[in-house]
Amino acid sequence: MNLVNPKRLFIPLKIAVLITALSFTLASQAPDKQDDNERGIYPIFKRTRKKPTVTTAEPTRIGIGYTLYKCFEKRGEQCINEDKLVRVDTNGEVKTGDLVRFVIEPNIDGFLYIFNSVNDGAPKMIFPNYQIEEGDNKIQAHVLYEVPTRVLEDGGWFRFIDKPEYAAVSRITEHLVIIVTRKPLPNVPVGSQLADSCKSGESCMWKPAVDQFNHVLAEAGETEMASSRKELGDTLSAPEKQSIKQKRDLVYSAPSPSLVVLNVSAKQDILVMKTQLVQVRN
Repeated sequence: MNLVNPKRLFIPLKIAVLITALSFTLASQAPDKQDDNERGIYPIFKRTRKKPTVTTAEPTRIGIGYTLYKCFEKRGEQCINEDKLVRVDTNGEVKTGDLVRFVIEPNIDGFLYIFNSVNDGAPKMIFPNYQIEEGDNKIQAHVLYEVPTRVLEDGGWFRFIDKPEYAAVSRITEHLVIIVTRKPLPNVPVGSQLADSCKSGESCMWKPAVDQFNHVLAEAGETEMASSRKELGDTLSAPEKQSIKQKRDLVYSAPSPSLVVLNVSAKQDILVMKTQLVQVRN
């Protein structure tokens, strides 16, 4: 996915958004009126958010919160009202012409890496990117990070428009691999090391060797997953906007992410989450 040149994209008639993890456990259905976010792994994920009294004696299991937002007030390929971004179902459909953006919430201070590949193509690292804060990939616990980020010249959106080279393909899968680590990944360029990638003319995206990428994936351990539909249809709340713009960690009462992926063990130093944008032609 080209974050700098949005016209390098697709031919979707329908795009199904599928979420997978290396292994996962779905939260059970809520009895009566109990909130999804009060059960399962959500309290574990949120316990390190700000609140009046908090105890964090237990080691932290690395977790990622994931929410999908869509711009409904747009003119052409531009979103004209950033205040009206709406949460949409992570298992719903995204139509041709839609503008969507992921929001990621890590639960630890660490490092973020995001890789993208199309169908069986080679992966490219879309974050860190030298054009975004000069390739800095350090992240803070419970601060929200947009993907793509709005600081890009195009406004920071995944734009789904026609791409002629995929005209004969009936199914296109955009793979995204989101990685959060306690320590930097070895032999993966960040910061000024990514400047050379910009000279290649390919939107500053570094390409790992296949063996190197597979080794990173192999380092990940078992995960579990839970989802909540409680805030679907809601716009970004004031604490969420503040977290994005000012890089402030969320208060405990802020809306929960639509999806949480959590390592099963606090001894694991890397978490890998996989998402897919699947385009299916009628």
